[in-house]
Amino acid sequence: MITLKALKKGSIFLFLTSLIFLFGFLNIWAVSYKFVWQNTTVTIPLGSSIEDYKSIPYARLYKNGEIMSDANVTYNTEGDWLYYFKDINPYKVGSYPVWYKAYDSKYCPGTCTGYKALINFDVKDLVLPEITIIDDIYLIQRGSEYNLKNNFYAYDNYELKDVLVNDTINKDKAGDYKVTVTAIDSSNNQRIKSFIARVYETTYPEILYDIPANTLEVGLNEEFDIKSLFTATDRVDGDITDKIVFDEFRNDRVEEYDFHIFVTNNANLTTTKTIHIIVADYEMPQIVLETKQIMLDYKTPIYSIDLRALVKEIIDNQEINYDNLEISHNMKNEIGSYMVTYSYSDGYHVVSEDLEVIFLSYDKPLISCGDIHIEKGQTIDILNYATVIDDSDPLILDSVEFLDSNVSYDKAGTYYADIYCMNSSGKSSTLRVKVVIDENNIFSNSNMGITIIFIVLIVIILLLSGFIIYYFVIKKFHNKKVA
Repeated sequence: MITLKALKKGSIFLFLTSLIFLFGFLNIWAVSYKFVWQNTTVTIPLGSSIEDYKSIPYARLYKNGEIMSDANVTYNTEGDWLYYFKDINPYKVGSYPVWYKAYDSKYCPGTCTGYKALINFDVKDLVLPEITIIDDIYLIQRGSEYNLKNNFYAYDNYELKDVLVNDTINKDKAGDYKVTVTAIDSSNNQRIKSFIARVYETTYPEILYDIPANTLEVGLNEEFDIKSLFTATDRVDGDITDKIVFDEFRNDRVEEYDFHIFVTNNANLTTTKTIHIIVADYEMPQIVLETKQIMLDYKTPIYSIDLRALVKEIIDNQEINYDNLEISHNMKNEIGSYMVTYSYSDGYHVVSEDLEVIFLSYDKPLISCGDIHIEKGQTIDILNYATVIDDSDPLILDSVEFLDSNVSYDKAGTYYADIYCMNSSGKSSTLRVKVVIDENNIFSNSNMGITIIFIVLIVIILLLSGFIIYYFVIKKFHNKKVA
């Protein structure tokens, strides 16, 4: 049976216990706890084990603003909330939120401030894409189509978003071109690699022309467009005539030389052709005279005639050298036609031209004659009566004419006739003379009288000669024979 004393002791114990409990409760109520979270965002490389990253987020317990270094914090990641740790897919890029709840078994703060936090686990692709180059030098036949993607492989550990190729290749022009390949994945990770694309050519361009035996003859100093003889073509570039390069062409002197033609295509392949050029002088010089004929007084001194001044010009396809002009002639100061020959040589051809020089007399012949007396029935040989003089023409007498159509030789009377002559220079003279026709009278004409006297004298001489011969020769011979 519980005694009063015992009841009294029990009441006192209960009261003290209640006081202690109340004091403890009030003391607990006055303490402030708080969890502060670290690493609430966690990056997980794609494909990693999620367990290796589970403990990265953590919380620290603070009591009345002071960190509890000896706290023993544990976590719950699989509560009955919306986001769970098990929902994280480490093989799929994305952001995965997970609710973390913190507990402390030592201080047992309960659901104090910050006891839970939303942790973000970001699964990221941190691996760059891969590019494998097949050939460091990728060959492209010039002018042909090509696909640079045939020379590399691009791949990614997760998802390849794009592959970029910088194509600056001129497929028609030989050379080395740098090709850069950029691979980009869905996380914008990039890897860049490069190789050389080499545009090559093995076919040389062609130079076309039609020159038999590769030998071309051209005229000295003639206008000649040698470029018009050649064209050039290329398998890829087509007509490349405008790219032909020529040696220096010359035809200013007679010679032979090799002439080279070059053409280079866009592959830097050069074709060379060589032709043999013969420069020949096909053009004959030409001597142009001021006139083809001149007339001069035959008394003109030959040395005073400037025959060179009668050359108007010399035409040739090269420079004229008047020292090569030669002049020859057979002139003399006599009436007649003479040839002056001009000869010129340009070193390859000799040409000549003739000039006729006619020497003339500008003086008329001189005729002198007195009156002519003859008997009726006689005729007149005018050269027996007239004197004709012309120093320029020794044959002037051959041109003398006696114009006696008005003279009646069978009728006595006084008449007038003309003596005419012309020299070889075409100068003529005319002289009118009196012609007297007398009746037949042996003494009427002085000429007839002279003739009769001459005949008488001849007869006398013949008679005397016969007598002398008879007397001195025949008679003496006869006497001698008789004796």
